Amino acid sequence: MDQDPDRSQRSRENLLTVALVLLVGGMSLFFLYLISLGIVGNVLAGGVVFIVVGTLHYLVWGKSFSEEVAKEREALRRKENREPLAPPPPWQEASQAIQDMSVTKAVKKRDD
Repeated sequence: MDQDPDRSQRSRENLLTVALVLLVGGMSLFFLYLISLGIVGNVLAGGVVFIVVGTLHYLVWGKSFSEEVAKEREALRRKENREPLAPPPPWQEASQAIQDMSVTKAVKKRDD
C-alpha cells in the first residue's frame, strides 16, 4: 500500500517542530541554569515533584471519592424506586412556568 504523501510531509513537519522546541528549550534552560548558578534546576525539580505528588493525590483520592459517591447514588436510586413521586409544590410549578421562555404568552394589560 502506498502512503499518502501529505501524511509523510506532516509527520516530518511534526518531527521538525518537536526537535526545534527541544533544542531551543534545552539551550534556554542550560543558559538559565548557568546564569542563576543552579537555582533554575532546583525550581524545576521542585515543580516536577509538586506535579507528581498532586497527580498521585488526585488519582488516589479521586478513586476513593468516586466509589463513595457511587454507593450514595445507588442508595438514592433504590430510595427513589421505593417511593412514589410526589407532585411538586405549587410554588415550584409557578417558578418553572415563569422561567420557561418557550411557553410564555403575551400579558394583556387590564384597564381598571
